[in-house]
Amino acid sequence: MLDLPPPPAAGPAGLQEPLDPPEPLGPAGRLVPGTRAVVRRRRPDAAPGEPPLTDVLGDVVRVDADGVVLRTRHGDEVHVPLVDVLRAKPVPPAPPRRAPRTAPPDAPSA
Repeated sequence: MLDLPPPPAAGPAGLQEPLDPPEPLGPAGRLVPGTRAVVRRRRPDAAPGEPPLTDVLGDVVRVDADGVVLRTRHGDEVHVPLVDVLRAKPVPPAPPRRAPRTAPPDAPSA
């Protein structure tokens, strides 16, 4: 008879426990300051009828035990506490802004 290792312990709802311990910073642990990222967060202060989750998109300023700080395209710094981070991932740089459209010189004016 073969000696097989015991199956991993089942967690809630029969899910297997992860093989590797979780990162200390959770999903935010993959973020690097200076890169662009999106963070899905809980909104503990959401009023009834408002979405319980929201996304923050911006450049990563800092990642530490207090949370993640992102700078949005408007220049605001948004702090997301680690306990509210559900998902976080790097995203490509923002595409360059396009120049505003102008009417051709021979177009009739309205």
